[in-house]
Amino acid sequence: MAVETPDQTLRNIAEQARAAVGADRCTIYELLRDRNEVVARAALGLPEGEEIRLPITRGVIGFVARTGRSLRLRDVYNDPRFDPSVDQRTGYRTRSMVCVPVVAPDRTVLGAIQAINKPNGPFTDEDEQQLIRLCAQVALVLKPGD
Repeated sequence: MAVETPDQTLRNIAEQARAAVGADRCTIYELLRDRNEVVARAALGLPEGEEIRLPITRGVIGFVARTGRSLRLRDVYNDPRFDPSVDQRTGYRTRSMVCVPVVAPDRTVLGAIQAINKPNGPFTDEDEQQLIRLCAQVALVLKPGD
């Protein structure tokens, strides 16, 4: 029996997250403190070979990684924190989003889970709670110091 790699585990968690909240896409980001950036470790719906890597000073993901606070947006283009560069690169149109931090037991932010575009209405408190529950699994993969 093959052992699952960390990236396979993160992809499986991203699939669970996408299904749990009914999103079109889901991405798990890792915060790379030494580089002051976030990088997608599992990105569902992203074109093959496309990488998402952003400075923590940009975008919703940067805000969540910097502050450790969740964010839910009904219309991302009406929020100044949204960075449309990934949409511009991929041709995908993000409309709504929920993003929650992945936090270690010592309260260190390790990354974030982001779900985008829920076809049947806005993201809810329950959606946010679903993602928060999955963050514990992600934290086991994105251990501090890795």
